[in-house]
Amino acid sequence: MRELGFFFGNYLLFLAATLLLAGLECSLWLQVFGDSPGPNLWVPTLVYWTLTREATESVPMIYLLTILLAGLTALSLPVFLVINMTLFSLLYLIKQRIYTSGPVYFMLIAGVAAFSVLPLHALFSWTFEENSLTHPSWFKWVLEPLITMLAALPLYQVFAFLDFATHKERPAKMETTHHE
Repeated sequence: MRELGFFFGNYLLFLAATLLLAGLECSLWLQVFGDSPGPNLWVPTLVYWTLTREATESVPMIYLLTILLAGLTALSLPVFLVINMTLFSLLYLIKQRIYTSGPVYFMLIAGVAAFSVLPLHALFSWTFEENSLTHPSWFKWVLEPLITMLAALPLYQVFAFLDFATHKERPAKMETTHHE
């Protein structure tokens, strides 16, 4: 029973942390920095769960994150879900080919994901929405992923602490061995 509590506690802590990060992104960032590009602070959570969990745990979290954050974005829920699931699939493929643990790898993969969000947004907007994206801001499209990547570095430690606090261990096949 205690393990089940830690399991659900892990999900709830990550959802609460992501909601807090997204709230900071949507309100505080605008108050402090105005209309300057801000980080997509939900991307590191998606990346962390993709890299450190099996797909059977990651996919439900991706759905929960999408539902939780849908109200904080101008994207429609179906397009946001397709973007997140495509990101998950892309990152899962990368994880299968190249994986190492640690904050630098996490930061780099968060950068890949953050740079992928914007082209996916354009692609799925043009494909599925009647009022699709027409005038992308290229400056924001370059700066947002860079800021997201920088924010991912300290978030790795926060996420690792949340896993530690809820006794969450990584699957054994995800631990790396260093070859010389």
